[in-house]
Amino acid sequence: MKYKILQLNKDHHDLLFMMFDDVDNVDINNYHVVYEGEYPKEVNDKNINDALNHLYMKFNSILPDTYNGHSLSISDIIEINGHHYYIDSFDFKKVD
Repeated sequence: MKYKILQLNKDHHDLLFMMFDDVDNVDINNYHVVYEGEYPKEVNDKNINDALNHLYMKFNSILPDTYNGHSLSISDIIEINGHHYYIDSFDFKKVD
């Protein structure tokens, strides 16, 4: 399972840390990829919420050397297998 971490482009920082309900439209074009990876094979699409939580925790602790972003927070997006999930205050919102 492939995943990407997306964060807002510099010219859209006015949307940084906004909760999902406060954003009129989440436009993937306002984001850029700061990291790409492959999730372990034992995780499958049926456990998508577990995968999202695991990635959130991973990118808030020891960050990989090749990671080019800030630790994950509200308004960031995790892409798993082509589907985008907005990080909200307590959960993830699918945006496509």
